[in-house]
Amino acid sequence: PIIIFKMKLFIKKMIDLPQYLKEVCVKKESNTNDYELQAEANIIQPIFIRSNLVLKQKLSKGLSLFSLFWLTISQAVVKFIGINFKCKIQVTAKATFIAENCNFQPYDEKTECIVEIFANSVGIFKNCNFKNGNKASIAIRDRSMATFTNCNFENGSNTLLLALDKSQIVVDCCTFRSAERFSVYYTEIRFLK
Repeated sequence: PIIIFKMKLFIKKMIDLPQYLKEVCVKKESNTNDYELQAEANIIQPIFIRSNLVLKQKLSKGLSLFSLFWLTISQAVVKFIGINFKCKIQVTAKATFIAENCNFQPYDEKTECIVEIFANSVGIFKNCNFKNGNKASIAIRDRSMATFTNCNFENGSNTLLLALDKSQIVVDCCTFRSAERFSVYYTEIRFLK
């Protein structure tokens, strides 16, 4: 008699990084989605991330700058650790963006928001710094949620933290300095229980 065994094969999905990101990253371990960013990385093309990813800054002497023209994170969980950004980042389509010990400044004078979270997405920021925002350093809109813990916001030409369209924010132990109009602009105030 012939015996047939049915086996389930579980394969951990590995991501395929966008080409421009591949050029400035090194994979930390072969069986994870953890990458290390090379020093002084610069991406001048828009990139899209649709798979889970952890990206850490490669340790170097001094503070290395990651210039990122435009990053869109969609339907994924992306975590950045210890990165000094000059960027425009959009988080959309139920994505989650986690940043720990990161610095954010606008890519250029045309960058209205350094980070924009929208379309039912989530942002979690711990020990981060937002500096020199043009219109808003960070904007949360369209039924999204963001949490800020021990973050610093400074030198905004208009608003440091903007929350609109039924979005929620939690701000814990944060500092706001030098906003020309509003430190925090929030269209609907709801107290979380």
